[in-house]
Amino acid sequence: IDLAAWHVDPRGPLAGGNMSGLRESMAAMLKTTGMDEEDAGRLVMDMAEQSDGAMDWEGLAAPIPGTHEMLGRLQDRGFKLAVVTADSSVRARISLTALQLIDYFAVVVGADCVQNSKPAPDMALLACRELGIESGLAVVVGDTPRDIVMAREAGSAGIGVLSGVCTREQLTGATADVVINSVAELE
Repeated sequence: IDLAAWHVDPRGPLAGGNMSGLRESMAAMLKTTGMDEEDAGRLVMDMAEQSDGAMDWEGLAAPIPGTHEMLGRLQDRGFKLAVVTADSSVRARISLTALQLIDYFAVVVGADCVQNSKPAPDMALLACRELGIESGLAVVVGDTPRDIVMAREAGSAGIGVLSGVCTREQLTGATADVVINSVAELE
């Protein structure tokens, strides 16, 4: 991440990883400095707990213009909606509540809900089970290649959105069925 430019490398672990993977990466880097594995793991977990407690999760999220209206239209048309995120399900619910979007989603699946996070199909398959639908009838809308690969592995369609950090080429290369500029364009 380049904090000065507020740019996230779309190929890096922050864009496509999950929190447990990031913690493992940080602990592995600390071990290269000579720190033993147990101390590195404990330091990373302490840091993660402190940063989680210090963050204003509600204030970090801002809705993409048109999202409320689009979700309302989809809900009115009978679509069953879920959030599948590499973040924790608790943090996802906090953000969705702050954005006043939580009521649109019947299911929230975080990386903490499954053994294998994206790009494995586990999260999408769990969301489909909880929604009571077949994965072959589901559409995953995501902003990273991992989302699209997860969709494919689950047997679902995949729509890439450019409102995240990835490029059209990256999403198309992950075999997105279509790439759109924003989730607000969904109909």
